Amino acid sequence: MEELGTLVRAAQAGDKDAFGQIVRRFQDMAFAFGYAMLGDAGLAQDAAQDAFIDAYLSLPNLREPAAFPGWHAGGPRRCRAHGASPHRRSGPGRRARAPGAGP
Repeated sequence: MEELGTLVRAAQAGDKDAFGQIVRRFQDMAFAFGYAMLGDAGLAQDAAQDAFIDAYLSLPNLREPAAFPGWHAGGPRRCRAHGASPHRRSGPGRRARAPGAGP
Protein backbone atom coordinates (compact mmCIF):
# COMPACT_ATOMS: atom_id res chain seq x y z
CA MET A 1 0.00 0.00 0.00
CA GLU A 2 1.41 3.36 -1.03
CA GLU A 3 1.99 6.03 1.56
CA LEU A 4 -0.85 8.53 1.68
CA GLY A 5 1.42 11.53 1.15
CA THR A 6 2.77 9.96 -2.05
CA LEU A 7 -0.76 9.34 -3.34
CA VAL A 8 -1.91 12.86 -2.53
CA ARG A 9 1.12 14.43 -4.24
CA ALA A 10 0.48 12.26 -7.31
CA ALA A 11 -3.21 13.23 -7.32
CA GLN A 12 -2.23 16.89 -7.01
CA ALA A 13 -0.06 16.40 -10.11
CA GLY A 14 -3.11 15.08 -12.01
CA ASP A 15 -2.80 11.32 -11.46
CA LYS A 16 -6.44 10.16 -11.45
CA ASP A 17 -5.49 6.60 -10.48
CA ALA A 18 -3.80 7.94 -7.34
CA PHE A 19 -6.95 9.84 -6.43
CA GLY A 20 -8.97 6.66 -7.03
CA GLN A 21 -6.77 4.88 -4.49
CA ILE A 22 -7.37 7.69 -2.00
CA VAL A 23 -11.13 7.38 -2.55
CA ARG A 24 -11.00 3.62 -1.99
CA ARG A 25 -8.97 4.14 1.18
CA PHE A 26 -11.40 6.67 2.70
CA GLN A 27 -14.80 5.86 1.18
CA ASP A 28 -16.00 3.73 4.09
CA MET A 29 -15.06 6.44 6.59
CA ALA A 30 -16.79 9.13 4.51
CA PHE A 31 -19.95 7.01 4.20
CA ALA A 32 -19.98 6.18 7.93
CA PHE A 33 -19.64 9.83 8.85
CA GLY A 34 -22.42 10.82 6.48
CA TYR A 35 -24.66 8.06 7.77
CA ALA A 36 -24.03 9.09 11.38
CA MET A 37 -25.04 12.66 10.52
CA LEU A 38 -27.89 11.93 8.12
CA GLY A 39 -29.33 8.59 9.21
CA ASP A 40 -30.05 7.65 5.59
CA ALA A 41 -27.81 5.46 3.41
CA GLY A 42 -28.69 7.16 0.14
CA LEU A 43 -28.06 10.65 1.50
CA ALA A 44 -24.84 9.43 3.13
CA GLN A 45 -23.62 8.09 -0.22
CA ASP A 46 -24.46 11.42 -1.87
CA ALA A 47 -22.66 13.36 0.86
CA ALA A 48 -19.58 11.12 0.60
CA GLN A 49 -19.51 11.53 -3.17
CA ASP A 50 -19.83 15.30 -2.84
CA ALA A 51 -17.02 15.31 -0.28
CA PHE A 52 -14.70 13.50 -2.69
CA ILE A 53 -15.61 15.82 -5.55
CA ASP A 54 -14.88 18.81 -3.30
CA ALA A 55 -11.60 17.22 -2.23
CA TYR A 56 -10.55 16.56 -5.82
CA LEU A 57 -11.32 20.10 -6.90
CA SER A 58 -9.54 21.55 -3.87
CA LEU A 59 -6.43 19.35 -3.96
CA PRO A 60 -4.20 22.22 -5.12
CA ASN A 61 -5.02 24.03 -1.84
CA LEU A 62 -3.79 21.17 0.38
CA ARG A 63 -0.30 22.13 1.50
CA GLU A 64 0.50 19.09 3.66
CA PRO A 65 -0.43 15.85 1.85
CA ALA A 66 -0.32 13.76 5.04
CA ALA A 67 -3.09 15.99 6.45
CA PHE A 68 -5.61 14.70 3.88
CA PRO A 69 -7.78 12.71 6.36
CA GLY A 70 -8.45 15.70 8.62
CA TRP A 71 -8.71 18.09 5.70
CA HIS A 72 -11.21 15.82 3.94
CA ALA A 73 -13.22 15.25 7.11
CA GLY A 74 -15.08 18.57 6.77
CA GLY A 75 -18.19 16.43 6.60
CA PRO A 76 -20.65 18.43 8.70
CA ARG A 77 -20.66 21.21 6.10
CA ARG A 78 -21.33 18.73 3.31
CA CYS A 79 -23.99 16.90 5.32
CA ARG A 80 -25.84 20.14 5.99
CA ALA A 81 -25.87 20.72 2.25
CA HIS A 82 -27.99 17.57 2.05
CA GLY A 83 -30.52 19.02 4.49
CA ALA A 84 -29.35 17.27 7.62
CA SER A 85 -28.71 18.43 11.09
CA PRO A 86 -27.71 16.17 13.95
CA HIS A 87 -30.50 17.85 15.95
CA ARG A 88 -33.20 16.85 13.45
CA ARG A 89 -31.97 13.34 12.77
CA SER A 90 -34.10 10.41 13.75
CA GLY A 91 -33.20 6.79 13.51
CA PRO A 92 -32.64 3.67 15.58
CA GLY A 93 -32.45 4.64 19.22
CA ARG A 94 -33.03 8.36 18.54
CA ARG A 95 -36.06 10.55 18.74
CA ALA A 96 -36.55 13.30 16.20
CA ARG A 97 -36.29 16.74 17.81
CA ALA A 98 -37.84 19.95 16.65
CA PRO A 99 -35.35 22.59 15.49
CA GLY A 100 -34.23 24.61 18.51
CA ALA A 101 -35.38 21.98 20.99
CA GLY A 102 -33.02 21.00 23.77
CA PRO A 103 -31.36 17.59 24.11
